Amino acid sequence: MEFKYRVGKTYEYVYYLRKVLFTEQEKQEIIKNAEREYGKIWTLPFGESILQSGVTIKGCQKK
Repeated sequence: MEFKYRVGKTYEYVYYLRKVLFTEQEKQEIIKNAEREYGKIWTLPFGESILQSGVTIKGCQKK
């Protein structure tokens, strides 16, 4: 599970990983806590990471 939040003109990404899938209730709780901690956040569709989203990263090129 991942989400991003804005820091100035850039986004910071936060990842939650574990071997067992998160339940819908756990996902909602994580998002609720993240909004409390970071303010406005944006979630990414399951399986879409920053590298797959077409975002250019310094030193990385999408192939």
